[in-house]
Amino acid sequence: MQWALCFLRTIKTRNGDYPKDVAIAINAIEELLVTNYAQLSAEMANIKRLDETIKYSEGAFGSSQMLTKELPFSLNYAEMFSKSPAVQAAAEAKSMTSVEAERELKKIKSAAGVDSIEELDPESKNKAINVLKMWKTDQVEKIKDELRRLRGIEVYLRDIDANFEGFVEDDLGALASDI
Repeated sequence: MQWALCFLRTIKTRNGDYPKDVAIAINAIEELLVTNYAQLSAEMANIKRLDETIKYSEGAFGSSQMLTKELPFSLNYAEMFSKSPAVQAAAEAKSMTSVEAERELKKIKSAAGVDSIEELDPESKNKAINVLKMWKTDQVEKIKDELRRLRGIEVYLRDIDANFEGFVEDDLGALASDI
């Protein structure tokens, strides 16, 4: 908010006044900052009181009677995290790693009492197929994400390197032949 306020204060008309929209935004941000600073002041007062309650009676390192209070990592970080969308966390929670997939396949084989996936009964085989499909889908998504990142890097290369050879999609056949 501080950065936004400083930025908005640079926007002025030829007369040196703020445009109406900018003036409204500046006032709103200033009010929010005052409110946030007041809350921060109250929280800092709690921290100072906590510091005053700590007693060191057994030497420089304190005692077992020392009072402690767990404080958030960062007031700003905690606030950002609490307001962030949970979509990313949910997507990561659904992700299946190789270890998890292999563990799940071992569970299916041991529950069926067989050593090989090929020997599974139809119901267990369907479960194994579902695990493998989930694993494959997850791996494909990871590859797509990496290709998007690679494409972004290549766009930068194309923009600054006169000798840029071409995008990775042009070489996918060569990449696949190495597998």
